[in-house]
Amino acid sequence: MMNTPITPQYLSIVSSGISEKTGIKIQPGKYWSYHTKKKILEYRKSDMYSLPPSLLKGLLLHETGHVIFTEPVKASAIVKEYPQIHDVYNGFEDIRIEDKMNWKFSQFSAPHFEALWKTQLSQIKRTNWSKLPPYIQWIVLETTRQRSPDEGWVAWWKNALDACDPRVKIKIVGRREIATALDRAINAATHKDLRDTIDHYIFPFIKDLLEKNQPPTRPSLCGSLKKVRK
Repeated sequence: MMNTPITPQYLSIVSSGISEKTGIKIQPGKYWSYHTKKKILEYRKSDMYSLPPSLLKGLLLHETGHVIFTEPVKASAIVKEYPQIHDVYNGFEDIRIEDKMNWKFSQFSAPHFEALWKTQLSQIKRTNWSKLPPYIQWIVLETTRQRSPDEGWVAWWKNALDACDPRVKIKIVGRREIATALDRAINAATHKDLRDTIDHYIFPFIKDLLEKNQPPTRPSLCGSLKKVRK
């Protein structure tokens, strides 16, 4: 199953199955994106012929997970003052929804998420780390430590920690203060619960890394593959 090529016929079969079970409509679009209110998932047609099949399946399952599990939530006062908090939500929500998809689809989804994860890691390694905003450095370091990377990644992670903004290093070293909240966010029952946990417990801890009234700047870990719209 993992090496089954992605063809229009295969995508049609998978789309029909997902739509029947979830009510999600899957259609070609300009980007890989999801619309939570409309329950629409769009994929970039050109990627069908240029990306590895397992990566494409990982993307399809990931975005499906967002449509199923990332329900629309009214923006809090924090979002209005610190729009960059969206990047924090998204970073931990990605882990939450993939865990839920693995629970729901088990052996089918896990290897494809692994392919997606490996692609993300390789792109992170090629990033100009020192030029990333401090809060992005924190998100990358915190979310990647939640996974189980290989030894090569662990070595990169340690070097990145040494090279990051001093404020970020203090946050990572002192993470014990929010360790319980981080676990609670990733294991939240709903997206709203995740946001509430981040707003109440994690935001105060990283507030000094964020800039007021600045838009989210988190670079897509899959280049132009993903664009989230609500």
